[in-house]
Amino acid sequence: METMANVIWKFPLPLPAAILAGGFTLSLPAEWTPLCTALQRGAPCLWVQVEREAPRQDRFFRWVPTGGEVPDRTRYLGTVLILEAGLGYHLYLSEG
Repeated sequence: METMANVIWKFPLPLPAAILAGGFTLSLPAEWTPLCTALQRGAPCLWVQVEREAPRQDRFFRWVPTGGEVPDRTRYLGTVLILEAGLGYHLYLSEG
C-alpha cells in the first residue's frame, strides 16, 4: 500500500478585506492539520500539514477581531497580533 507524502504548506491570508467581506475561502487538501497562524513580513499566514496528493476541498474561514462575536459552528485556529496598530485578529474555520 502506497502512502501519501505529508508536507507543510503556507497560505497567505487576506486581512482586512476578508473582515469586510465576512470571510474567505481557501482550497486545501482534504487531509490537513493546522500548525500555526502568524505574521510573516507583516502579512498574516496559515501553515498547515497536508497530504500533498489528497483531493482539494474549499474551506471557509473568518477573522474575528478582539471583542468581536465568534460565529457558531466554527473552530479556532490561531491569532495574529498587529502590534503597530494594537490589534488582534482571531482565525476561525467554519464547520457547518
